[in-house]
Amino acid sequence: MEQTPLDEACDRALAIVGKVIAGVTHEVKNKLAILQEQGCFMGDLARKPAQGGTLDPEKIDRLAGMLVQRVKEADGIIKRLNAFAHSTDRPRGCMEAREALNLMMEMYRRPADMKMVKLLAESREKSINIETRPLFLLAALFSCLEAAVTCASQGGEVRIGVVDEGTRVRFDFRWEGNEEPDLSFNPEVLAVLEGRLGALNPGGGFSLTVPTRSRCGAPGENI
Repeated sequence: MEQTPLDEACDRALAIVGKVIAGVTHEVKNKLAILQEQGCFMGDLARKPAQGGTLDPEKIDRLAGMLVQRVKEADGIIKRLNAFAHSTDRPRGCMEAREALNLMMEMYRRPADMKMVKLLAESREKSINIETRPLFLLAALFSCLEAAVTCASQGGEVRIGVVDEGTRVRFDFRWEGNEEPDLSFNPEVLAVLEGRLGALNPGGGFSLTVPTRSRCGAPGENI
């Protein structure tokens, strides 16, 4: 059976869901490895008196604090994944623009860190609500972050701003580096969002613009 434009957009969005889950599970696995190592060390300390040594309460207290911190970090990672997963609760819904952006910045933090690129959200304005397909909006933001970090210089920054244009909201992505992005990515997802990508001048970079109240459909879809 021939795929509809919405089917193709769903395929693209699911591919991004896979990337997000893979990245998060890597982060959680790293936290678990650290917890295991520190837990083994605490066990060694606890066994010292039985082996003729002395118990060091300060060292155990310090190690316990480190364990609690790692658990908090892992909990934060899982909470963000949970928020991302709930974007599929309803095909259509309302998202606050900066909350959506901040969520995906956290989701893309690990790939950015691997390139030593800092992700920076620029000054916050008033709340901007977007009535859209939440999963597709998050997928589009993830792709934009991926494109911007790919173009950014190693050790540089990607700065993201959110601009209220009334009936539309614009996400601006700027970075330090001379490489220009290919703005042909994810056309299927953009079609569902009624969004568009465009170059930013002067200064370079690109923008993602989406309506604050979209039709929430795809070409040929009955809505």
